Amino acid sequence: VTFTFTDPSGNKASTVATFMIQDLTAPLVVCPENIHLPECVETASWLATGSDACGSVTIVSDPPSGSVFEKGTAKVVNVTATDECGNKSTCNFTVTRDPDLAVAIDAPATSPLNTCALGTGANIVVGYGGAYCITLHAVGSGGHGPLTYSWTAPAEVPVANFVNGNTDSPTFCAGFQTIPCASYNFIVTVTDIHGCTETNQVAVNVINPLCTIDKNAKVNVCHRPSNNVSKGNTLCISANAIPAHLAEHTDCLGRCDATCISYAALAKGENTFTSLQDKDAPYSISAYPNPVNSKTTIHISAKYNTKAQLTVVDLTGRVLVVLFDGLMQENTPYLIDFDASKMQSGLYIVKLIGADGVAKHSTLVVAN
Repeated sequence: VTFTFTDPSGNKASTVATFMIQDLTAPLVVCPENIHLPECVETASWLATGSDACGSVTIVSDPPSGSVFEKGTAKVVNVTATDECGNKSTCNFTVTRDPDLAVAIDAPATSPLNTCALGTGANIVVGYGGAYCITLHAVGSGGHGPLTYSWTAPAEVPVANFVNGNTDSPTFCAGFQTIPCASYNFIVTVTDIHGCTETNQVAVNVINPLCTIDKNAKVNVCHRPSNNVSKGNTLCISANAIPAHLAEHTDCLGRCDATCISYAALAKGENTFTSLQDKDAPYSISAYPNPVNSKTTIHISAKYNTKAQLTVVDLTGRVLVVLFDGLMQENTPYLIDFDASKMQSGLYIVKLIGADGVAKHSTLVVAN
């Protein structure tokens, strides 16, 4: 700045002085309100503003806008405003993200019966003992409550057999005539108030071990020798014999291959398993010599301890003679002599039947 001085006579003199103007006032900075992120939204964006009387302002956020925030955390964001003179002002706010949304399914109560497994999951046994219904239970956590639940049943399950599907605890009832034997996956979706979702699923195995549905209904059981449980035989036996099999052997309820016949097929008498009964019977029987014109020896054995009866019957099923009636020891050969010299020539059946009602047959040719 030049200063000029003039006296009364008009004489002048000048001098120059330098002044420094220093800005010591910090800029104004304004932070946004605290931000709340739903569990299913991972980034947050915001706009912090600043102003200064002497010029422009630079705004820096740490972390910057658009950053990813971890689930279940509360992160403080620091904002710094800097003017052209290097003056700074700060403010802060908090970004909170809801915790991880999850849904667990309690292990449903499964049948106490030792069933031939269809796979992992709970078992419902229809047609023989046990309860036909099972209650599922989901437990949601995280997110932002209150949480709501929605279950999806497989398309094969009729609507009437799956109730309370919009609650945490629906019930599935396996109708004897309507639900085929299979493994069914039920899916639950949990949703929080922000619309975030998470899913889980549980398997329920429907097992129908029946091999007939008449008044003397029989039940399939997989007999597995204690010394080789991987090699089982499917037996179609009286329901009264099932408890002993499950208690005294390493057997499981149902067919060894975990399949079953539909109710419609059983109702029509299409019991393909019954036709396999003789093939799968846990007994062996043979006669030598055969054909016979005098005496023959019948060889029998059983794969487990059982009371059994050995008879010779004609083609009408009439019992002609009882050759053995007693207890057979597991895997022990029995030799039964039979004198056929007084029998008429023809075809006969040698029948070995156990206490479980399972029979093994062999033909005997008499040539007198």
